[in-house]
Amino acid sequence: MPHQCKAFALYCMDFRLTSAVYDFMVAQGLKNNYDQVCPAGGVLPVVRPKNERDREFILEHIGLSMNLHGTKTVYLINHTDCGAYGGKQAFASEQAEKEQHTKDLKEAKKIVLERFPELEVKLFLGRLKEEEGKELEIDFEVIV
Repeated sequence: MPHQCKAFALYCMDFRLTSAVYDFMVAQGLKNNYDQVCPAGGVLPVVRPKNERDREFILEHIGLSMNLHGTKTVYLINHTDCGAYGGKQAFASEQAEKEQHTKDLKEAKKIVLERFPELEVKLFLGRLKEEEGKELEIDFEVIV
């Protein structure tokens, strides 16, 4: 393989995540060393696709990353206040929102591992903290 990367990242297309996910991946030791796909909702089209092609598109790209770049690890990253989920207002509480994302991340991991059992899959939830007059903060919580 002429060029390799260590990881594949699946996360939401939300512009608020772009630099935070990049910084997070750099902190993981993956600067310029991961492939990525960014559909609305992160893992949502894997666990509850609007049509089966949505799920297959993502799984195909994970496979391509493995075959073309030798990828060994997949990072599945969702975030709070995700518009594809209806935003934070779609949930009765912050805890309910976290529970839904945790459930979906774990289900997506199961689906990925059914197709690619040789991969390591890591789960994260980006928690958006917005305060008026302050810059948006995002921290990434490991989901186990």
